Formats: sequence, structure tokens, C-alpha cells
Amino acid sequence: MSLIRAKNINYTYPRGEKTFENLNFELKEGEIKVLFGKNGSGKSTFIQMLLGYRTPVSGELSLFNEPVSRDNIDQRRNMAIVAHSFQIPQNMDVATFYEHMFIWYDNTNKERLNELINLFSIDIKRDILSLSTGQARKVLLCAILARDCNLYVLDEMSAVLDPQSRHILMDYLYKLKEERNAGILIATNITEDLEEKIDYMYTIENMQIKEIDDLIAFKEKMNEDR
Repeated sequence: MSLIRAKNINYTYPRGEKTFENLNFELKEGEIKVLFGKNGSGKSTFIQMLLGYRTPVSGELSLFNEPVSRDNIDQRRNMAIVAHSFQIPQNMDVATFYEHMFIWYDNTNKERLNELINLFSIDIKRDILSLSTGQARKVLLCAILARDCNLYVLDEMSAVLDPQSRHILMDYLYKLKEERNAGILIATNITEDLEEKIDYMYTIENMQIKEIDDLIAFKEKMNEDR
């Protein structure tokens, strides 16, 4: 089944800057795709479209073979999105935050949450306010990945994670793919997130999404441009 399908998407920011022109992209069940792009390339804008926060000027954008709609409860329930801009409440401890997650999202899998807490070495007794940026990011990741969804979208989530935590994250995403046949989209601006074992890798450039054919050459070019 197609989880995300974008066909000939055109989008212009309200201030008049054109971002996408005839953009095409598809993510199916059981696929892990990485979408690479420099800051300002449109990665987060594309994800905001999936949430229904931005509407294409023209073209077709669908989730689970239905047009994207903020009012579609099934779409919201079956898609778990976590972005670098997401904030978690500061006035509680981690355990209380997770208790709230079971109320906010009734498809949160308690067994999987406990597994993730152990993998990322989360101290649920800690006050969220006392956590570092990286620790808070891991707390949020556990909450999102514990949900029983068909589609998981991660927007620039690995930037503040240490190498070991990034490795744990990627291994767990593969597990979700294998066990749930989930589709996973990772938007990033870090070349280290481009791994050969990922199903497909793309880049946003010139207002379109293009597949990366030669990973080694692409990484070398990115390093030269830094």
C-alpha cells in the first residue's frame, strides 16, 4: 500500500518564494527512505504538508491512498511524526509524561515503550526540565516510536544524538519495518544518516526530490560544499 504519494506538487510560500515545482515522491509499506536536504531546502515544509498545515498550490498529496486532511482521524492515528521543533512539557517528570502519552494516544504500546526506555537508558524519575537537549530528544523518540502506526516520520531528529544513540535509533527503525511492515521517512541534513542499508535515499534540490544514485560520490560532494 502507498503510505505517502506526492504527484506534481507545487508550493509557494505566502511571501512569494517558490519551494516545490512538480515534486514527486512515494513511500510504501515496508520501506525506509531518507530525504536529505540542506537547511531551508524544504524538508520540514514537505512534512508540514503531510500534517495538513500547508496546502500545495497544485498537485496531489495523499496519505494511505486518501487526500491529506487535518480532519481525517484515521490518518492522524496511523501516522507518527516527530520533529526537532517538537517540545515536551517541562513541568513534570518523564514517567508522568509517558502516562499522559497513554491518554493522548491510545495506540501507545506499553511493552514497546518499556523496551525503548531500556534501549535508550531513560531515567523515568528525572524531571524533564533537568534533561539535556539530547536526553529530552530520546524521551520524545521513545514516546513516538512506541505508538502502533503504519507510518513513522522523523524530521531532523538525530542532530543532537550521540553516535551510540543514533545507532540504536536506526536499528529500532529497521525492527519496526520488519515487525510491523511500517513505512519510515527520515528527513535529515546529516550525511552520516545516509546509510547503504537504507532502502532508498533522496535529496531535495532545485525544488524537486531526486533519488541519490551514487552514495559515495554524493557524500564527497556534500563534504566539499561545507
